Amino acid sequence: RKKRRKMESKGKKTLEKQIVKESPFYMEINIHKCPSTLISTFFPLFFADSAKDANKKQKVKEDLKLIVCWQKTTNDMSSYSDQVQQERDDCTKLFVDWAKEVCNKVKAKDHWIDFIDPSSGKPFLGSHTNSAWEETDDSIQLLGYDILELGCCRVVSHEKLKTHSYLSLIATTAPLSVVEQELQ
Repeated sequence: RKKRRKMESKGKKTLEKQIVKESPFYMEINIHKCPSTLISTFFPLFFADSAKDANKKQKVKEDLKLIVCWQKTTNDMSSYSDQVQQERDDCTKLFVDWAKEVCNKVKAKDHWIDFIDPSSGKPFLGSHTNSAWEETDDSIQLLGYDILELGCCRVVSHEKLKTHSYLSLIATTAPLSVVEQELQ
């Protein structure tokens, strides 16, 4: 039995842009201004080396965007089978390959960007950290997404795709115009 956990969402307020890509694979991309309540979650994750730098933290607080990427899946991700695991692995590979390209383009324009490695929950490009993030972290609810409690585990649910979806995350301090251009 699925039990829905939903907080009163600020997701609509933080959403700056939505992009839907159909090729080379379906991906819905939601660019959120990071709410100040989530800075304490994401600053130590991506900026562990600057933890005591108040100026850096303030700048990140002003500029940080969380780019939530949803891939449509054939299988219901709330269950487990070899097929589901294979699709998860395929989605991870597609996302990582695509996210590396996006990051390279944004970094070439002298802006900071990184993404969460879906297999480890740690920043892919950044320095090592003891912190990790997973898509079922309660913080995702502050961006307007639901988490389903399944008894033994949790799964994040897309508004339309429900649990036939795979979530991943990119973070950047680049201006929205740069992000939009490089995500197209």
